Amino acid sequence: IRYLKARLAVMEEELSEATASASEREQDLEMSKLRIKELEEEKARSTKSGDSMKVKLEKMKAQLEEKTKMAESFEHQFRASVKERENLERSYKQSDSAAGVKDVRLNRALEEVERYKRLLNDAKSSHSDVSDQGRKQLDVVMAEKKRLVKQKSELITGFKNQM
Repeated sequence: IRYLKARLAVMEEELSEATASASEREQDLEMSKLRIKELEEEKARSTKSGDSMKVKLEKMKAQLEEKTKMAESFEHQFRASVKERENLERSYKQSDSAAGVKDVRLNRALEEVERYKRLLNDAKSSHSDVSDQGRKQLDVVMAEKKRLVKQKSELITGFKNQM
């Protein structure tokens, strides 16, 4: 009996240990189930977050492509504007140099016009001087002629009277 009692005590002890171990394992199992549930929820959240990040990434890639295309377009426009500005500057320089040449020619022509004006004025004044001198000489000659005509008529009258 003692042997059975001792065995019963050992079995009860083993039973209580097994029960304690089972309850401990049940608690561990429950905790593991809770942990698994939390991890699954976290996984679901991570998946949703990952999916939303993928969507955002795709949107950002699309925006990046759009912005890259816009940048290329602006760069093309900029290059075209630079070429146009260079062409305008070249054209301006050419027109400016052509205008400079024309200005030089115009100034020379104006100088010649001024010189010819002076010559004309000199010619007019010399012509008026010459014509004034010519008139004076004409007046002198006419006065001389009148005097000679008068003298002739006096001489003819004097010869007629002598005859």
